[in-house]
Formats: sequence, structure tokens, C-alpha cells
Amino acid sequence: MTAATANIALEVITERRARLDVVRTDTFGVTRHADGQVYQLGLHTAPLYQLVQPLSPDDRWVIEPKSSGALLPQAPSADSSSTRELSDYARWAAGSRAEHAQALLHALPAGSYWLLRCARPTQVVPQMLMGNELVAATPNIQLLRDEPPVYSCVIGPHLALAPDLNQPLLAVVILNYVGASWLHCACFFQFVSPEPAAGGAQRDAVLILPREGELVIDNLGFFSAENELESRRRWREDLAVEFALWCSGEQRDA
Repeated sequence: MTAATANIALEVITERRARLDVVRTDTFGVTRHADGQVYQLGLHTAPLYQLVQPLSPDDRWVIEPKSSGALLPQAPSADSSSTRELSDYARWAAGSRAEHAQALLHALPAGSYWLLRCARPTQVVPQMLMGNELVAATPNIQLLRDEPPVYSCVIGPHLALAPDLNQPLLAVVILNYVGASWLHCACFFQFVSPEPAAGGAQRDAVLILPREGELVIDNLGFFSAENELESRRRWREDLAVEFALWCSGEQRDA
């Protein structure tokens, strides 16, 4: 089934996977500094996270919350289009940890995304891979996957607190994460105020994985426009599909 308006189209593919295509440009997303090495992520007026790309692509990325950043509310502003756009999402997400907190779906920048119900647990680990360097993990970071070709973690906005998983979690994808094509990264971020009574650890999380758009960054993009186009094509058509299926626990032909 498909729900569509002029701005957003949601196609439910299976009970665990859906496609979301967004054509609007809004007030939320990635702002890239003029030097090209620093990315601000979140509301353009109060970004919640900062990503610093290393000058050398095989060095360390710095990914950290900003104390001045603003969380989104749990629900979008009430209007007639909100109900139409997200009614299929509410049915698809029923019983998950993210039945509510739909403001994030309304804020997404233009692009194409996988929506995924994921039963795989996150892990608290002593170290996280940040680019090509292992660093001590702070409490706001948990590991989702530690194997090629996609490394994945979940990051929350408060260094001393675990990320809230009872809401849709939105990824920034960093292609060629370690300065080479064998490993990429999907960092899922918390953007919505927590709801203490929501969800439960036994329920599926909901992940939003960009296929294309401004939330896909190429760590090697400075070196070759042609190679960047190929990296983005490979992600969109191949690697994003495989990782989405891993998250949802489905087979390729599902």
C-alpha cells in the first residue's frame, strides 16, 4: 500500500520494511560548513550533533552532540496533511518501540529512505570505531553492528545518557568510512524528546536508513567526482538493500 502527498510518499513493502521518498526541502537536515569538513545535523536553527571529517580520509571522524541543540517534539503540528501522510506509518509501526514520535518523519530532508523494523539488540561496548580509529565509547553511544561492509551504531544527544530507542532513529551514512571502500558506516541518531512510558526492550526498534540525499556523505568525495557517483550508486542499489535486510531480518527475495 502507498500513502502519498506532494511532499512525501510511503510505500509499505513488507511488515518489516517500507520505502519513504521525500521531495521537500525543510528546516532540518545537514548543514555543511564552507571548509567542507564540518557537518551540523538537526534543526538548522539549533543542530543537535556535529560531525567533523578528518583532513585525511583514513584518520578519525569526530561525532558528538551539541549542548546548544534542540530536540524535536514527540508529535508533529496538528494539521490535515499530518494525518494523511502518516496513517500508513502508524499502522505499519503498530507494536514497535516507535508507534509515536512521528515529528521526525515530517522533518526529514529531501531524499529516499528505508524504514525498518529491527529486532537486533544494541550493545554497550568499551570502544567505538570513529573513522579509522578506535576511541573510548561514551554512554550515549551503543553498537548495532561491527562487521563489514557496514559498521553501525546508535548515538544519543546527552553524553552521560544512553540513547532513547523508543522513537524512529535516523541514520547518517558515511561511505568509505575508514578511507577505503570495504567499510561504510550508518550512525543512527536520536532526535526526538524521550517518552518514558513508550515501547519496551522486547519490541522492534524503527530505523530510518537513507538510500540517497544529503544524509549520505562520502568520506572520499573530495578526490574524485566520478568515484563518488559510483560509491553513491553502489550504496543506493546494493549495500543499502543488504544492510536494510540485515536490520529487518529478512531475505533478499522478501
